[in-house]
Amino acid sequence: MVEVVALIVALAIGFTPIHTHGVTLDMPVGWHVAHDAHGYCDPQRLLVVSSGPIRHAKNGNIAAPARGDVIVAVLEDHAFKPAGDLRRPSHFAIRWNSTREIAPCCGTPDGPASMHWFKQDGRYIGFIVYIGRGVPAARRAATEHMVDSLWLA
Repeated sequence: MVEVVALIVALAIGFTPIHTHGVTLDMPVGWHVAHDAHGYCDPQRLLVVSSGPIRHAKNGNIAAPARGDVIVAVLEDHAFKPAGDLRRPSHFAIRWNSTREIAPCCGTPDGPASMHWFKQDGRYIGFIVYIGRGVPAARRAATEHMVDSLWLA
């Protein structure tokens, strides 16, 4: 029942399709996006979507999300080939309350996050959801809808 309510809230927000680097996703209206890849780095950062303004830390990396905000970094791995079950699920389970620290890489933020990888058409695509404190239910639902919409174009 909670998932149905969350989906209704997410759909009420509205989404804008984003197409870049051969991937497509539905970004919630009013969110911010950066399409730039971060130089030569692997995994390659394809895009960053944030519920708040995209800020940069003094070291040049994207700053961690502010309270109540979410940042999603979409990546492509060319060299290291992620391990584990790489089948793309119909729904990605974001671990909102069980995050882990993921070291910044290729300009990504530093902070608690939930990471997911899948293989499609010979490409290794992943995303990291960086979670600020106190993310409201509607923003969580919008994030889940967005990552579930992630496909190769």
